[in-house]
Amino acid sequence: MTVKLTEGAIEALTKGSEVTNPLLQILNIRYIEVGSGADRLRVMMSDGLHYMSSFLLATQLNSLYEENHLAPYCVCMLKKSFTNTLKDGRRVVVVLDLEVVRSAGEVGGKIGTPTPYVEGQSVSPQNQNPGQSLPAAASSSPHSRPRGSSSTRGPAGKKAPKAVPTTPGGSKANVVPIASLNPYNTKWTVRVRVTNKSSIRTWSNSRGEGKLFSFETVDESGEIKVTAFNKEVDKFFPLLETGKVYYITRGKLKVANKQYSTLKNDYEMTLHSETSILPCTDDQGLPMVQCDFVPISQLEHRDKDAIIDVIGVCRSVEDVSRLTTKTSREVSKRDIHLMDSSAKMVTVTLWGEEAERFDGSCQPVVAVKGARVSDFRGRSLSALFSSTVMVNPDIPEAYRLRGWFDKEGYALAGQSLTEMRSRGGGANTCWKTLSDVTTEQLGQGDKADYYTCVATVLFCRKESCVYQACPMAHCQKKVVDQHNGLYRCEKCDKEFPNYKHRLILSANIADFGDNQWVTCFQETAEIILCHDAESLGRLKDTNEDAFDEVFHKANFTTHIFRNRVKLETYNEETRVKTTVMDVKPVNHREYSRRLISSIRKMAI
Repeated sequence: MTVKLTEGAIEALTKGSEVTNPLLQILNIRYIEVGSGADRLRVMMSDGLHYMSSFLLATQLNSLYEENHLAPYCVCMLKKSFTNTLKDGRRVVVVLDLEVVRSAGEVGGKIGTPTPYVEGQSVSPQNQNPGQSLPAAASSSPHSRPRGSSSTRGPAGKKAPKAVPTTPGGSKANVVPIASLNPYNTKWTVRVRVTNKSSIRTWSNSRGEGKLFSFETVDESGEIKVTAFNKEVDKFFPLLETGKVYYITRGKLKVANKQYSTLKNDYEMTLHSETSILPCTDDQGLPMVQCDFVPISQLEHRDKDAIIDVIGVCRSVEDVSRLTTKTSREVSKRDIHLMDSSAKMVTVTLWGEEAERFDGSCQPVVAVKGARVSDFRGRSLSALFSSTVMVNPDIPEAYRLRGWFDKEGYALAGQSLTEMRSRGGGANTCWKTLSDVTTEQLGQGDKADYYTCVATVLFCRKESCVYQACPMAHCQKKVVDQHNGLYRCEKCDKEFPNYKHRLILSANIADFGDNQWVTCFQETAEIILCHDAESLGRLKDTNEDAFDEVFHKANFTTHIFRNRVKLETYNEETRVKTTVMDVKPVNHREYSRRLISSIRKMAI
């Protein structure tokens, strides 16, 4: 079967005119080196009438050549392309998407007798194949069309130039897709949405000091990381907002450093003195974020240290803890547990400010872009400095997951790929009733046990719950009044003119099956009493009735308690001591779902 190529397409593409799905034949393919890991394929293509070697394939198409789908003499349909003009005036057609419609073996050789295309030459009508139509802009002859055939024609019958976006400054913007950017062309403008923006960071080394920030952008064709240094930080950091759309012109492109970027782009952009960034009010066609989500059930098959995107419902969240790095720097850490519609769960570790401000109390949908796969405790994930953590993102996957969870997922226990620690301060504690704690004899081992329960405060002891403590930041020792205006701390071996109030509250909590005495220190005591230690200390000294009222109001309030039970010995007496590690309000919707799930399990 003879294949008819789209004659005139080479000229039309070179001029930047629109040609819908032209059929072209590949005559030659070769690699051009533009940097480590970012080699591009340069292709000579023919439309049967002319051929040109200035076709550049986007890197995502390299696999077609490596898998032998692309070869000389095969026929391809160009689905998406863009024309760039280089510094020396030469034009390059960047191919973003193509489809092989006839393999080289099926074609068997070169179609027609094409000649090299020289810009400015016209297509002679007698060279056309019968029945083969030319693209509208492929002919430069003013007499090849009826006069006045279209109101869009300019002088001499030429097609009016294609309208290009106008920036707020009024200048014409040669807007190109991110996927077509390359270091060989500097005259471009991209219209992008900012999806993630870092804080300003500083550095100091033997070569000097400075500052930088980076942000990630996306359009319909791809994504790219952008970095600004020093003066550009002051210029652009206040302008850019996450979620907003901007025109960016004349950035410097270089090969991406994959150590610091998880985006699927071989290049990254650096802003310089000639860079222009202008807000764009038109956000049509631009995605909010570009993710390739991996189902949690497939994480077991991903390599260690692989970078992936994941989305799930936050079933539970652990407390923030502080770690000290090898450089003696403290960093915050928090583990969250995500579940998707496969009913599989995985632990994701958040770091720094992201860990501190994360709120998982209402079981939100959480998407993490650029998480690293770890084999710690089975399979787990860690958010990197370059990762993007999105809570309840406005994307279809999030809405589908929320609908599934609210309908049926809430009742599933979920099977975790991460081994949960049953003991230890950071444990993902299990839910118990107070009678379960007694029956299972928790806390009788060498290490402490942890559990979570819903219970009501029956009584709080007000005696000795407030004490005068050392004012030093990391000391909680009780001070001794010297009765001379000074207070002595035996631990610090110092005397101070002041002190701070601290709380140690003993309370009796109960559920439907049992009751238990627990000890609450400072933060947990303040939550139960709804007062901070300093205000309670002042009330105790100045208003005894108001002080008593605080304890009366705390009675018969219901909370979620996370408790630690441990066998301790005091004054040669051994007993199980229960300490409250955290207190949270009851989410009655979630609590009801948990009860329903438990009833169904018992019924089975």
